[in-house]
Amino acid sequence: MGLNIVSKKGQTPIEDDDREYLKIKGLSNLEELNFYEHENIAKARHWLLKKKKFKAEEVISEKFILEIHKKMFADVWLWAGEFREREMNIGSSVINIRMDLRNLIDDFKYWLDNKTFSQEEMIVRFKHRLVKIHPFRNGNGRHSRLIAEVLCEKVFSLAPFSWGDVENDDGAREKYLQALCLADSGDYREILGLVRRV
Repeated sequence: MGLNIVSKKGQTPIEDDDREYLKIKGLSNLEELNFYEHENIAKARHWLLKKKKFKAEEVISEKFILEIHKKMFADVWLWAGEFREREMNIGSSVINIRMDLRNLIDDFKYWLDNKTFSQEEMIVRFKHRLVKIHPFRNGNGRHSRLIAEVLCEKVFSLAPFSWGDVENDDGAREKYLQALCLADSGDYREILGLVRRV
């Protein structure tokens, strides 16, 4: 039976050929897929809760970025924790993913060393650029928000961002997507206003 998955606006669509990468056979709709992904992400959060603190350099490393994605999706997808190998209509080209990620990591280190932005703005800019690179086949938004959460709580001892309840509210999701579009053009005011909104 085919997997009947219709993505919400702003989500990477689940293509027919994605079915072969599912570890859980017999899924028939988006709700079931969301349930298993949610369970897997909860396990990743639990793993993170056990960690006391991280250094910024640990979190903003290719190794950690891949590890978190794997912990979030390894129970559901075979490609969890691996950079995508197919071109998409968004994100960096496959050949540039690693280079763009390296540039982002270097930029964050520069911001941190030179106190270029507030801690919150550094985190938001890192999250935005990470999702814009779109390094994975799917889960990029959730992954980048969890990385931001780790930076908030485990690096800078800040309260986690709410993102305006983007996971549960379609109106909040629309505002979030509009804020990301503004950030694409260098205007971070809207997305900075969303991070603490409930």
